[in-house]
Formats: sequence, structure tokens, C-alpha cells
Amino acid sequence: MSQKMDFLAVQDLSSDILDLARQLSIPSPVLASLPSVIASLPKLPLAALSKPHTAQKAWSEITALLPTYAEDGGLPLLAATLGGACFTREEYRRQGIGEDVYFATMLCLPRFLRETYEITGRWGYDRGFWTWRQTGRLLFRLGELEFEYRLTERNEPLPEGLQAGDPILSVHIPSDAKLTREKLDASYTWAKRFFSEVPGPWISEKPRAILCGTWLLSPELYGLLSKNSGIRRFADDYSLYNFQQNDNAIYRWLYQLSGPVSAEKLPERTSLQRSVKGHLLSGGLIGIAWGILKD
Repeated sequence: MSQKMDFLAVQDLSSDILDLARQLSIPSPVLASLPSVIASLPKLPLAALSKPHTAQKAWSEITALLPTYAEDGGLPLLAATLGGACFTREEYRRQGIGEDVYFATMLCLPRFLRETYEITGRWGYDRGFWTWRQTGRLLFRLGELEFEYRLTERNEPLPEGLQAGDPILSVHIPSDAKLTREKLDASYTWAKRFFSEVPGPWISEKPRAILCGTWLLSPELYGLLSKNSGIRRFADDYSLYNFQQNDNAIYRWLYQLSGPVSAEKLPERTSLQRSVKGHLLSGGLIGIAWGILKD
């Protein structure tokens, strides 16, 4: 049965949205633009953005009504996300989830804004396609790592024993994560406890595995890292089950570029950038790999 979504006047939430934006330390150029952006918005299904079973559909409705990132930099989409996040905060309180988890999770918003600025040189919000998971209480930052409850998809690579439609936890690595042994162990322990105790769809359909797909798991990258590397430490926690050499994720996430460029033009600001650049210049590839968390 489809669930009815109420369309609300965003302007009625203007004060709450701006207060949340300040609490999240949204960059000042973006914050200064938000009042006029909010004033221009139509009614939107903001409350539905906070519910696990309606968040994705609500985001589809919102994107059909608002300009795209390519058209205006995505600030109307950011205002809508913040509006949904106000309802999410109330849902956290009802579920007994602490403000520490709420703010750790929602701090993805200023982080994404800064990352886009580093790549493009302008303030914009290009991650709305992703953040309905955070507002919809499907993805939580628990310590250094993020954990997303989801059902596996038909065309994604899967380890033996799993099939499309199985419930799992996907691990995501924020760009500011500290991958020490102590912090990684604390995140995994917290996640296992969280998804067994906090009310949510994961209680009736328990996650069958913890999976991760990222360039950080690439076996090509592993050999370029020192034994004390945090990335290597993270990778050691997973058994790989798929590897695609031709994926271009490293250009955005390692080099902060909008797309592939010739290896000669890659920056060398960090030791990892230099190592990967040398690997690419010698004809190697990095790609992306998928792994399942070891028991």
C-alpha cells in the first residue's frame, strides 16, 4: 500500500532550518543564501524525508519540483534536505537515539559542501541523491564509519550466500575518518549493538552481513601502502569478493577532480597521491573492490 505524503510549506520551518544550519556549521556563504532560497520554495514532502519507507520516494517528488544542481548549484535541494533533517531529529528523539549520533550523521552536509567546493571552486550541493538515506534514518555515523541498512540490489556483486533483496549493512568511509584499530573496532561494535537494539526495519529483517564497496579496498592500492597505513588496516578487515579495475572513483575521492585526467596531470599533494600517480604512470590501475567484513 502506498503511503500518503503531506506537502508542507517550507517557509513555516524557516527558523528551524536556519538554526540547524548554524548548529551544523554550514559554510557562511551558503548560510547567507538560505533565507532567500527557503522563501522561494514550493510546498514539499519534508516529513516523509524522515521515514525509512518513504524517504526515497519523497526525494523523487522533491527533485521533480526543484531545479537541479546543474541548473542552480543545488541550494534549494540543500534547504529541502535540512527541512527533512528537522523532522529526522524529532524521530531520533522518539527512538531514543542520542544527539551525538544525530549530529555526527548530519555533519555530512557541511562536509559534502566543502568537498564540492574543493573540486569545483564554488559552493554547491550535489549530494541530495545520497542524503535521503541520512534523513530517512537508514544511514548513521557511528564513530568513524557510516553504516547504511539496505536491501541488496539485483545487479550488484554479492558474496557467496547472499542474493538480491537480502538485508545487509553497507559501510561507508567519511573523508575525515581516522582509521585506527581502536576506532575501527569501536565503530563495528557500536553498529552491531545499534542495529540490534534501536527500533527500525532492521529489527524484523536483520542484516545478514556487513559489506563495503570502495576504492580503498582495491588490491592494487593495498600494495602501495605501508604496513602502518590506516587504509591498509581498514582493508585487512574484509574478505574481497569482487574487483573492477576500470572504475574511476580515485579521481574524485583521492585527487578531488571532477573526472579522469591523464596521469601526468595528477596532483602530488600527499604521499598516497604520489604513489598512486606513479602506479598509473607505469600502466597500473586502482579501480574499486567489494568485501565482506570478516567474523
